[in-house]
Amino acid sequence: ASVVKELMENALDASATCVSVVLEKAGRSLIRVTDDGSGISADDADRLFLRHATSKIEDIEDIGEAGMFGFRGEALYSIAAVADVVVRTKTADAAEGISIHVRAGQRIDRRSVGMNRGTEVEVRELFFNTPARRRFLKTDATELARVMDVFLPYVLLHPERRFSLAHNGRPLLEFLPESDPV
Repeated sequence: ASVVKELMENALDASATCVSVVLEKAGRSLIRVTDDGSGISADDADRLFLRHATSKIEDIEDIGEAGMFGFRGEALYSIAAVADVVVRTKTADAAEGISIHVRAGQRIDRRSVGMNRGTEVEVRELFFNTPARRRFLKTDATELARVMDVFLPYVLLHPERRFSLAHNGRPLLEFLPESDPV
């Protein structure tokens, strides 16, 4: 649930109008969050997995920006230390996207990819290298309920955006944008 929360906040901070969350085994095997937001530049993508990295601050005024959930990228370092992570991202002005693969904090691959504007973060084998932490995870039903507890407040806060949640290949929730929320 914490990983989903961080990745959804990153998507919303990137002005995504569509956020998709896909889980397998309640996130133990796979968490994939895809958005149509601003994407991350190739230069920033190279720094995504550095400790204390962020792509949200471009000038000094951005530090006090109240509309942000956090620093896009700050959690990726921690997530990538305990999982197998692939980030694919493309900005609107880039000719192609960038894919970076990190496993247990070590970069495995970096390549160009064809994709639309936005970002996709795929987290596999969460806590594979920290079995003590993995044992703290509850049943799939409990972990899925925790993800839904994280997911639904963002839907309510942003009715103008599209959200979807799927689990084990089955769509669970889909919320279409509401142009005139009451």
